[in-house]
Amino acid sequence: MRASLCALWLFVPGRLGAQEFGFNDCMLPPGTSFPGAGNAGRIADDGTGTNCCVHLTDVNQGGSFGVFFVPDQAAGNNVDHVHMHWRSLVGGDNGRVCTATQFDRPGADGYSMSWGTDLPNPPGYGNPGEEGAGTGLIVTVDTFDNGGGEAPGLEIKWKGSRVAFDNINADQGLAKDFLRKGVFVEADVTVDVSGNATFTYDGRVLTATLAGWSGIAGGSFMFGSRTGGACDNQWIDDLVITAFGPGSDFKLDWFAVAAGGGDSSGGDFKLSATIGQPDAGNVAGGDFAITGGFWSILTVSETPGAPSLNVSLAEGSVIISWPDSGSAGFDLEETAALANPSANTLWTTVNVTPTANNGTKSVRLPLAAGNRFYRLHKP
Repeated sequence: MRASLCALWLFVPGRLGAQEFGFNDCMLPPGTSFPGAGNAGRIADDGTGTNCCVHLTDVNQGGSFGVFFVPDQAAGNNVDHVHMHWRSLVGGDNGRVCTATQFDRPGADGYSMSWGTDLPNPPGYGNPGEEGAGTGLIVTVDTFDNGGGEAPGLEIKWKGSRVAFDNINADQGLAKDFLRKGVFVEADVTVDVSGNATFTYDGRVLTATLAGWSGIAGGSFMFGSRTGGACDNQWIDDLVITAFGPGSDFKLDWFAVAAGGGDSSGGDFKLSATIGQPDAGNVAGGDFAITGGFWSILTVSETPGAPSLNVSLAEGSVIISWPDSGSAGFDLEETAALANPSANTLWTTVNVTPTANNGTKSVRLPLAAGNRFYRLHKP
């Protein structure tokens, strides 16, 4: 059977919570807060006059802190895999009011996202700050080196210890420039059921395995930042948190196809189709909405014995990354179509030299139309 899937209803029995915080109405979303005495955090315009976002701190605002709190999204249940996405803006201060500099540049100190059950209550200056707080999962965007060599850079922490770090550039001034663009960039965090964590920030990819991972039950989320003698805008927008519990699965309850009919099955899944006309409209149900149409597929094909591949998107590009450990002798290959049997698939080598950083290799490729499948293969 050959058919084009045009629309579907999606039912996710294992999804414990999914929440999007767009801040478009410039109001504090229900349940969220800016806790702690002296908290400078607020929701305000982003300078366009048409959109609001969370301002953790602002330019010319020295010696202040901002904390945005999001309560547990799973009603106390254990979350063994999670996906978070938001837009991040750091920078904008010119040093005229907040005159402290580092690497001959203004701006400080960055921010963190902490997820756990032991977050500070109430929070305060530097707690969580740009270093994060608690013993759960923490990711940081740190623009000021406090003497420990921890910045400028990106970081993943677990149980109070650093498990991944990206210094971005050996020139700390250039690393600071990368983080302080003063425009919104994409940030993404995932943790799978095996405790494999990925933090993607403005195209930079950090990965780590969280030792002893079994999930977090009752964990809340906290974004924190601070300023001192140097200041910056440190804003977040379009935050989406999706929490999944053990045994999460997906089911297609209804669908329409453009042509063909019959049944197709494999493994635990079965697709039953009937002849119909294309349906390119919009459908919605519960927390999910899907725009009908025709889409490209971008995915990986796992090779037994090869390191696992990770795919992420950033500013019109696709980033393919994999652990450096165990990858010697493997080449990244791509194809536009998978054949049956698989031995007949025509794979070609991706002629881009991988970048090695913090135990991870990655390539950045243009996001082109059409389907693309990737794999690691040892000749």
